[in-house]
Amino acid sequence: MKKQFTLLTIALLVATFTNAQEKNTPTSPLSPWKRTISLGIDAGQLSLINPRIGAGESRVNLGGAASAAFNYKKGIYSWENSAAALFAVQKLGSGVAPLPGSATKYKRPFQKSTDELRVNSKFGVALKEGGKLYAAADAALLTQLTPTFGLSDGNNYLTDVKNLGVSDLKARFFSPATASVAVGVDYKPFVNLSFFYSPVTMRAVIVQSDTIANRPSAAGSSTNAFGVNISKNASYNMGSMLRVMYADKFLKDKLIVSSNVSLVGAYANGKGVKVDWSNQLSWQLYKGLQLGLNVNVLYDEEILVQVSDKNGVNGVRIDPVTLKPVLVNNRPSIIQQLLLKYATSF
Repeated sequence: MKKQFTLLTIALLVATFTNAQEKNTPTSPLSPWKRTISLGIDAGQLSLINPRIGAGESRVNLGGAASAAFNYKKGIYSWENSAAALFAVQKLGSGVAPLPGSATKYKRPFQKSTDELRVNSKFGVALKEGGKLYAAADAALLTQLTPTFGLSDGNNYLTDVKNLGVSDLKARFFSPATASVAVGVDYKPFVNLSFFYSPVTMRAVIVQSDTIANRPSAAGSSTNAFGVNISKNASYNMGSMLRVMYADKFLKDKLIVSSNVSLVGAYANGKGVKVDWSNQLSWQLYKGLQLGLNVNVLYDEEILVQVSDKNGVNGVRIDPVTLKPVLVNNRPSIIQQLLLKYATSF
């Protein structure tokens, strides 16, 4: 079941962008396709050689964001496709650092600031020509791009600093991944606003890596940190979903706003309502050059998150007994990224 559902979701999403690009050859200004692509970068560098006392330490940070939308509208048919990726790493200081609780030292690695990949596709057929109500199907995927390694200090490293291989692996592509396939109705009162409701939604949390999947969230727990039973690689829920999508421009097209929020509730064997809310705000500086702000919010009572603490080591609350990050399931996970980007529509 896991493999079939995963393959179905990937096939739907890949087919979406493959067909979008194959048909992306408009021959007139009346082409039914509208495409938008944006690329952004967030970078900084500071190097200190023979620093004065109290002058600080070297720093390198590099991040970026990319998003694309391929939307089709002709007659009674509507097809909306989007993909967005966030990625950022940083390195503080230079030289080596000791492993916690050990005399062994390791070369300071790059730490991850964020890593996220989102893909969404929604296809609809209007119930009547020019109508606002559509029969629709929706597919979505959320995962990350690269592996994440970690120590007991709560850091997230891009490389395995202890050279232990997968035993220190915290997450990777499709471990975890959240995928959903839904059918329902889509109401579009305006061209820039839609309400999609599905009473039949299949949602899965997938952890393909056996090493990650079989690691209990706490001693004696039967599930891993992503709410999946440690004897399995995925959990499935059937339920209902409401997805609201909004995009518009303001202040003479200077301010561009895009928001996509989905609320999923399981009919059985699920806890609470799953919230996935992604937002993009952009301010047009000059001919496609924009100042962008991304804010994403996730809330799922079946997926554990680390507790932020401004007084904690590396900004994470550490359990004084286990010396590991405190994990809870009753707080939202929020990602915010400010960057300079270039966007174009065609």
